[in-house]
Amino acid sequence: MDTHDWSDLITFASVDWPDVPETPGVYAVFEGERLLYAGMAGRNGRGNLRKRLKNHRDGNMVNMLKQYLWFAIVQHLDSELATSPGEAARRCRDYMTEMLSFRCLSCADGAQARGIEDQLKRGAGDWGKPEFNGS
Repeated sequence: MDTHDWSDLITFASVDWPDVPETPGVYAVFEGERLLYAGMAGRNGRGNLRKRLKNHRDGNMVNMLKQYLWFAIVQHLDSELATSPGEAARRCRDYMTEMLSFRCLSCADGAQARGIEDQLKRGAGDWGKPEFNGS
């Protein structure tokens, strides 16, 4: 898979949302050089990269990325247990803003995005398999 058409690396802390496409597409979430998660936007002709990535960052939905982050990383960072789902979501949001970045690739439609997402999850490309959803 050719990765030269992907966006530059964008931190969640500094993203300028109008620069993120409102099209179907694929995204890859990183912690430093480590590929954590691959996802897509535009399934069934609905959704777009900007909305999907904002929803991940803001925690406006139950999503696999937030669950992976919580169970694999975030819950272990603080000695005090989260006392509510809202607190767990806040901790994930803070972690994403402080530590994570993403690349995105605009696609013609959801079918193209799905195909590229599947390739990315299998480890095709320069980044290897995503740690959280690559198996």
